[in-house]
Amino acid sequence: MRRLDARERAVLVATYEHKVLLTQHLKAMFFGSLRRAQDRLRHLATLGLIETWYPPQPRGMGKAPGHHTLTESGAQVVASLLGIARSELLYVVKDDEDRGQDSYLAHRIGVNEFFCGLIEAGSVTDGHGLARWVPERTVRTADGWIRPDGYGIFLHPVGTLDFYLEYDRGTETTRQLANKLAGCIGVARDWTEPGAEHFPCVLIVVPNHRREHVVVAAFAAAIARFKRADSFAGLPFYVANEEMLSQLGVLGRVWAPLPELDRRLSITELPAKEGLDYDLSDCIGRCFTEDGSARLMPLACRPHFPVGKPPSAEEEPPDEGVVA
Repeated sequence: MRRLDARERAVLVATYEHKVLLTQHLKAMFFGSLRRAQDRLRHLATLGLIETWYPPQPRGMGKAPGHHTLTESGAQVVASLLGIARSELLYVVKDDEDRGQDSYLAHRIGVNEFFCGLIEAGSVTDGHGLARWVPERTVRTADGWIRPDGYGIFLHPVGTLDFYLEYDRGTETTRQLANKLAGCIGVARDWTEPGAEHFPCVLIVVPNHRREHVVVAAFAAAIARFKRADSFAGLPFYVANEEMLSQLGVLGRVWAPLPELDRRLSITELPAKEGLDYDLSDCIGRCFTEDGSARLMPLACRPHFPVGKPPSAEEEPPDEGVVA
C-alpha cells in the first residue's frame, strides 16, 4: 500500500471528527470536482480505511448519496496521525445493523450540511470563507457548560463572525429547548469580565416557521429564569428555518434575532468580532486543489443549504413574511 498523501490523511481525520460525511461534504472540503472526490474516496475504501454506504430512500427518491465512515483500520491510521493509542481515540466503528438504527444520523448530516454550505459560500463568493469548523464539543465556564452542535468562524468583507450552531429537528419539547437555551444564556453571562457581548453568536436552525415560534417561547421561558432579565436583551441569539434557507441560501436574510421574529438579517449582518486573526487563503475548501495552488473550488451538486446571495449595503431588509 502506497503512503497516504496529505489530502487523504486530512480526509480520514475529518471523517473521524465529524463521524459521517457525504461525498458532497468531502468534495466541498478537499476537492476541486465531484468526480475527483469520488475517485479518491473509492481508493480509500479499496484500501479498507473508510466504508461507503447508502441508507435506504423512500420509493421514488432515487439512490441516497454516499455516506462515509471510518473502518477499524481507518481509525487505527487516524490514531497514529494524532499520535495517540487507538484506545484513546473516541470513535466507535458501527456495523450495518447499528447504522440502520442510528437515530442521530439525520442530525449529524444536517449539522454537516450547514457548515459545508458555508464552505461552498466561500468557494463562489469573493471575500467569504469558513475559517474554522469545530465539531460538537463541551464548552465550560466557571458556572456552567453547554454542548453546541458545532463552532465556526466565518470571514466576510464586513468582518469576522464566530458562532455556535444548534441544529434542531423539532423533536424536543418547549421545556427541553428552554433548558438548553438557559444553559447558553448562563454561559454567555459568565463568558468574560466585560460581559456577554464577547460571547459567540448562537445560530439556531429549525425545520420550519412554526418551529421558530416554539423557539421564541422557549427563549422567553429561559430568560425568565434569570434575575434582571432585561439585562439579556442584547444577547446574540438568532433563529432561521430550513424552508427559508433552502430558498435564500446560507448568505440570504434568514436570521431572526430572538426574542422576536420581526426582521431578518444575513449572516454578514450579524455582530462581527475584531481581533480574530484568520486569513481567507487558509479557509476550508481552498487547499488540496488539483494543480497544488490555492484557488476557489466549484460548487458541489445539489446542496441541501444553497449559498444564496449576500445583500448589498443599500438593500433594505424585507418585511417579515416576505421572501425575496
